[in-house]
Amino acid sequence: MDVIKLFQTKNRCLKKFLEVSTSLVNFLEKGDFSTLKEAESKREAILKAMELYDRKISETISLLSSSEKTADLKKSVMQELQTKTSLIELILKTEKKIVSSIEIEKEKIHKEILSTEKNKSMVKKFKSSWVAESGEGVDTKL
Repeated sequence: MDVIKLFQTKNRCLKKFLEVSTSLVNFLEKGDFSTLKEAESKREAILKAMELYDRKISETISLLSSSEKTADLKKSVMQELQTKTSLIELILKTEKKIVSSIEIEKEKIHKEILSTEKNKSMVKKFKSSWVAESGEGVDTKL
């Protein structure tokens, strides 16, 4: 039953990934992007661990004899796979929220940049027209 324990451990990794992602969404929805880098690192580490479990699961299954591949084992594996599917669906919903929050923030930043560039342009135009219209030169004595 080592295979089942491996599947269960992998599902715990998925749950942890979901927890980290959900926590990240909570921060992002409040406009706090300071935890993004840390969450990214945690999620990356979890994904690497899951890759190791995938390899170990494949290896363990390949070493099972046909007599060990019982109906009970197959039923248990199917249950774990259903749990995995449910977790992945939740993770996908959470990922959509993360992407949406990032896109909203990206759009805000883009608008701020455009506004800043527009303001800079207006100030330059005002300065250049004011000096020319006043008939004064720029004071170069300091």
